[in-house]
Amino acid sequence: MTRRNLLAAVALVTAIAGVSLADEPPKPAGVSPQTAFINEQLAKAWKANNLKPSNKADDYEFCRRVFLDLIGRIPRP
Repeated sequence: MTRRNLLAAVALVTAIAGVSLADEPPKPAGVSPQTAFINEQLAKAWKANNLKPSNKADDYEFCRRVFLDLIGRIPRP
């Protein structure tokens, strides 16, 4: 698995799990310890690799990104 595919898989899992992909992990009152831990780990990895997450995507753009990263083509209508 390439690094790009791995990052796409992580993005997909975090999106499905409802984990925020903000620059700094949010810490509202209702966030579970597991979610806070994942957010902190993502923020550390981004900072260590000089990465900045993409802006929040709508459903169409998200689906297109996942298809391109995992399958290598855009989705069919």
